[in-house]
Amino acid sequence: MKRTTIFNFGLAIQAFLGTLFALSIVFWGIAIAQTIIPVTPVLPVSSASSVSSVIGSGLFSPISLERNRIVYQEYEAEGGGIWSIKPDGTDPRELADHGWFPSFSPGGRKIAFSDWYDDGIWVMNADGSNPRKLTNFGTAPTWSPDESQIAFATGGRYCTNQRLWIMNADGTGLQKLSDKPGHKPHWSPNGSKILYNHPCRSEVWVIDPDGSNEKCISTRAMHASWSSNGDKIIYTSTDWRIWIMDLNGLNCRPVSQSKGLHGRMNGDGDRIVFESVDGGLIITTLSGVENRITTWGYAPDWLIGKVELPYPEKKPVFTGVGLIPWSEIADGYATTDPAYRFSVVDAPFGGILDIFGNFDHLRTAQVAKYKVLYAKWTNESTPPSTSDFQELSQAWSNYKWDPLKGKYVLYPVGLDNRGYYIIPPETEDWYLDDLLIQWDTRSFADGKYTLKLKACQASEGNVELDSKFNTLVLMIDNTQPDIAISNIYHNGAEVDSCSIVEMSSLSDPLSFKIKAWDNELHLRQYSLTAHYGDNSSVQIFQEKYVPVASNKWGGVGSRTVSFDKWPISCAYQIRLSATTRTIDGYKYLHRKEYSKHLTLTVR
Repeated sequence: MKRTTIFNFGLAIQAFLGTLFALSIVFWGIAIAQTIIPVTPVLPVSSASSVSSVIGSGLFSPISLERNRIVYQEYEAEGGGIWSIKPDGTDPRELADHGWFPSFSPGGRKIAFSDWYDDGIWVMNADGSNPRKLTNFGTAPTWSPDESQIAFATGGRYCTNQRLWIMNADGTGLQKLSDKPGHKPHWSPNGSKILYNHPCRSEVWVIDPDGSNEKCISTRAMHASWSSNGDKIIYTSTDWRIWIMDLNGLNCRPVSQSKGLHGRMNGDGDRIVFESVDGGLIITTLSGVENRITTWGYAPDWLIGKVELPYPEKKPVFTGVGLIPWSEIADGYATTDPAYRFSVVDAPFGGILDIFGNFDHLRTAQVAKYKVLYAKWTNESTPPSTSDFQELSQAWSNYKWDPLKGKYVLYPVGLDNRGYYIIPPETEDWYLDDLLIQWDTRSFADGKYTLKLKACQASEGNVELDSKFNTLVLMIDNTQPDIAISNIYHNGAEVDSCSIVEMSSLSDPLSFKIKAWDNELHLRQYSLTAHYGDNSSVQIFQEKYVPVASNKWGGVGSRTVSFDKWPISCAYQIRLSATTRTIDGYKYLHRKEYSKHLTLTVR
């Protein structure tokens, strides 16, 4: 095992830049115990190595500093070699001078790989350092999501001899997983299943990590792997193109134009890297738009693990909407404490929403810019899949302190020329601080939405944020309630608007047929009142939302109410008003009124 070392003028410049980087860190008061001068060509392995002294402290995660890379086997001949590269085909780095079938650990800190067909499993750091051999047999390793175990195949070139094995990540606890022939295992993102390929036939199988529930799910697939969120399977079909199918083997569709194998999806779920049958690596979108990134390369792996937020106290990426904290939004609805200045119960959202985030912690994670992604739920119980998410493009204005003018000045905020929102420097003073995005929901269909952040470094390397803290679910409702006073009756006869009604007494009842209905079932209350005289009124009827588990109440589609406590003979405005529970984070949005007029006299 060796690292590639090149001593030339370029490396000298590289070392000089590395030293400047270290001095700048000291200048800003960040204590780094040691700085490793990179020895690889083109760019330093600074993301992992230059902060190695603080990685274990919980302040940083190495993969948060450089997230978006592909690892692959350089040569198909005996010996191989492990390299990594950026998805745009730049910055290739040799990590090991031998090795086959590299596999990123889900956290991105390590790479497992094998020697030749069946000569043993190795593990090294993601920058190629600290290689160590775990076994004397085995090939094609895959990590469990918690990085505690490694599954692999063994048996050499002969397909009938190949079997699946499993062990602890330190090489202990070796045990055979199955007696059936199996090769190229791939652990599911949730850890519940291991996908593997039958080495002698075009079959894909799954098995539980304890060796149970083994079954074949496809007889026309090979070189299979999981999608990034585990809801699909990527495979090579019998036509040697890359396809995708559901977990039950149905809904198969091709995604590549070129022939290839060993497809691996990226963490965003929108691209797949695969090995071309002609040699080299190709990246394809799910619609078949391809880009060749190398002329050589085999068995790629694209880091898809969910990296935890790299700061000691985990906090949400989205901190809230207006005055509503993130923690008080459940299943899309807001409920706050009755003692809070804006007390709401089961409130959906609408209008223009100020969505706030935690810029301080994103800066700690080396995030410089971001995109906000959104997707609408199929229904209120079916969340969107990864492929449903789209970029949310909005523009707004915010006041920023101008020290020269001595006041806050309004500035436009929007996407840069590459489609990113920029995290402002910590030194800038914005009036609406930590405003991630201002979302005008009025042009979006009513329903439940999930928002998440796509975070990037200044170099556009992705920073994968823990989905538990990078999700905001909002129920959007921009529909006004439908209300009407359909009819008024006195002694069984309908009374027209503006009529003079002669009553036997002030206890003579009138009946009102009303409608107060919200199609989205988010009505807050409705009220029927009689207004008269000098700003006086009397309530005829009122009904309010009572919290229920479903959060649903639409009001009444048709109801007749009677009233017989008229205060005086007078001209009256009979007013029906209704409000929904929809808020913009600061106030209730939807209120509607309907009125009729009549005069009551006592004969």
